[in-house]
Amino acid sequence: MQSRFIWVVAVLLLAMTALAAKTGDTKWSLVSAASNSPTVGSDGTIYFGGNDQNFYAVSANGLVKWKFLVGGIVKSSAAIGNDGTIYFGSYNKSFYALNPNGTLKWTFASGGDIYSSPALAQDGTIYFGNSKGSFFALNPSGQPKWEFRIGQSIFSSPAIGSDGTIYIGAHDKALHALNPDGTERWKFPTGSFLFSSPAIGSDGTIYIGSSDSFLYAVLPDGTERWKYKTGFYVLSSPVIAADGTIYVGSHDKKLHAINADGSPAWTFQADGYISSVPALAADGTIYFGSFDNYFYAVGATGQLLWKKNLGKRIDASPVIAKDGTVYISDLAGTVYALQGSAGWAIAPWGRFKGSNLGLGRALSPTQLEALLALETTPSQTATPVVIAPVPVSRPATPPVSSNPIVPVSSQVNTSSLAAKAILVDGTIMLPVRELAALVGAQVTRFEAGTATIQRRSASISLTLGKAGTGYRAPILYTGKMYVPLRALNGLAGVSIAWDATAKSVLVSVEGLVTQIKLDLAKLPKVKP
Repeated sequence: MQSRFIWVVAVLLLAMTALAAKTGDTKWSLVSAASNSPTVGSDGTIYFGGNDQNFYAVSANGLVKWKFLVGGIVKSSAAIGNDGTIYFGSYNKSFYALNPNGTLKWTFASGGDIYSSPALAQDGTIYFGNSKGSFFALNPSGQPKWEFRIGQSIFSSPAIGSDGTIYIGAHDKALHALNPDGTERWKFPTGSFLFSSPAIGSDGTIYIGSSDSFLYAVLPDGTERWKYKTGFYVLSSPVIAADGTIYVGSHDKKLHAINADGSPAWTFQADGYISSVPALAADGTIYFGSFDNYFYAVGATGQLLWKKNLGKRIDASPVIAKDGTVYISDLAGTVYALQGSAGWAIAPWGRFKGSNLGLGRALSPTQLEALLALETTPSQTATPVVIAPVPVSRPATPPVSSNPIVPVSSQVNTSSLAAKAILVDGTIMLPVRELAALVGAQVTRFEAGTATIQRRSASISLTLGKAGTGYRAPILYTGKMYVPLRALNGLAGVSIAWDATAKSVLVSVEGLVTQIKLDLAKLPKVKP
C-alpha cells in the first residue's frame, strides 16, 4: 500500500511539473508601474523604468532588488555596459548612469525629455536623442563628446553598425546616418515622422518603419534597397531572424513577415494595433503584444501558438531570457514572467535594441553566442505568484515632482474634436481646453488672456494675439480661446504633426498616436 501511495504521489508531482511548465503560463507577476520595455542583465536581473518615477531592478524570481528614485517618468529602455553600469533617460530631461547596486554614478542634463533608449558603442560611447531634436554622444564618464542637432523630436532609438556608423530616426521624417565624430554621413527621407527604431541586418542593410505605412530597407550608402507597404502607421521597430526574414508590427493590426528581398512572406492578424517590437526565440517563436490586450506567440510560418489576455493594452516590447522565460509589461505597469518555449535566438537583430543588454549595436553570431554563454539561468519558482514591490531606500535621491500626471484617454472622440477645428490663415486650431485634454494636460490657469497648460513638470503659457516660436498667435472665437495644435509640440512627450497623405492630424503622446481626420476644405475659415 505504501509503495502504491508513493507511486501515486510521484505521478501527481510529475503532472504538476508538466502543468507548471506549460508555455504561456504566468510564472510570476509584479504589480509595479513599468512604463517601458525591460532589459535583462547577464545575471538574470530585469531592469525597467516606471510611471511612478522610479527605476527598478528585479530578480529572476520577481523580487525587487532595489529601486532608484528618478523624479521623472522613464520610457527609455536601459542599456547595460561591460562593467554593469545601467544607462537610461527620463522625462525630467536628464540621462542617468547607475551602478549595479542601484546607486547613482552620474547624470547628464540634456535639455529635453528623453524617450529615446540609449545605444552603447564598442568603445563605451553612449548615444541617445531627446524631444528637442538634439542627439548626444557621451563618454562613459558622462562628459559630452558631441551634440548633433536634428531640430525635430527624437523618439526613435539609435542603432550602431559594425563600422561604428550611428543610425537614428526623427520627426523630421528622415533616417540619419552619423559618423562616430558626430558629422552626418547621409540623410534618407521617408514620407512621415519616425517613431520606429532602426534594425541592422548581417549585410549592413538598415531597416526602419515610418508613419507613412512603409517599412524601408536602406543600404549602408544611404540608397533605398526596397520599401514594403503595410496598411497603416509603422510605429513598431523591425527585428531580423537568422534566415534574413524581417518581422514588424503595424497599426493595421498585423504582424508582417517580409523576405530579405522585400517580398511578403506572410501576415498574422491581431485585433488591435501592434507597436510592440517582436522578440525572437531560438525555436522560431515570435512574441509580441497588441492594443487588444493580448500577448501573442506565433510560429515561424505565421500560425498562432498561443495568446494570453493580460487585461490591459500592450505596447511594450518583450525580452526572452536564456531559460526561455519571457518578460513583458502592460499599460497598467504590471510586469509578467511567462513560460516560453525556448531561449532567445542568435539572430542579427532578434529583439528591440538587438540584444538582452540593450546595446543597440550590430553583433556577430560569435559575439551573440558569447553573450548567451555569459547569461546565467538562476532557478525560478514555477508557482504563479503576484508580488507587490517593496520600497527600497536610497540616500540623497532627487525629489519627486509634485505636479500631477494626467492620464491620456485611449478612447478619444476624434469626430467631436474634428468638428471643433477651425482654419486660420492655413493654421489648424482647437479650443485650448480640448487640446490640453487630448494630450493629457491641464489648463491650470486662465486669466488676462493667458492660458497656462501643464503636463507633468512641463508647462507652457499661451496669450491671445501673441505668436510663439513656430506657431501663430492664439485667437478668440465663439467666446473660446483657440490655439494652434503645434503650440504644444515638445510639451513633455507630446508631438503633433500634419500627415498630408492621410489628411490627418497625428497627435503623439509618449508613443501613443491619435489620428484626427480633417477635410481642410470643409473647416470654418476664420480671420484673425
